[in-house]
Amino acid sequence: GDLLGTIVAADALATAGPGVTAADLARTLPSLQAGTPLHDAVSVLHEHATTGLPVVGPAGRDAIGWVDQGEV
Repeated sequence: GDLLGTIVAADALATAGPGVTAADLARTLPSLQAGTPLHDAVSVLHEHATTGLPVVGPAGRDAIGWVDQGEV
């Protein structure tokens, strides 16, 4: 399916409760194309103050992976 947003663990832990849905917590973050150089990926991670970003396929909609700051 299409990538609609990303949920950050800190947000989920801070606001989890009855009636809270994934859509309530999802935020739009930039995504990375599969061919994005790692140096550029790290720059985007820092620029957006996040620890991970989705990697999307050629159409730019389907999530095919995840880049995590701890793994780069």
